[in-house]
Amino acid sequence: MTRSFHEIESLFEPGRFTAIKSRTQAINQLKSVLVCADSALREALAGLTNPHLIKR
Repeated sequence: MTRSFHEIESLFEPGRFTAIKSRTQAINQLKSVLVCADSALREALAGLTNPHLIKR
């Protein structure tokens, strides 16, 4: 039995949603830690985008 692309795609949709939600939660946690961090650290990381924050 051959499945169409859309059938296969629908199998991965719940996992994709969970991955996006987990990523968002991790970014929000990181930013909340930065709010409470030392002012020197906050200033050093202030202008960074999410991907750059995660890499550091």
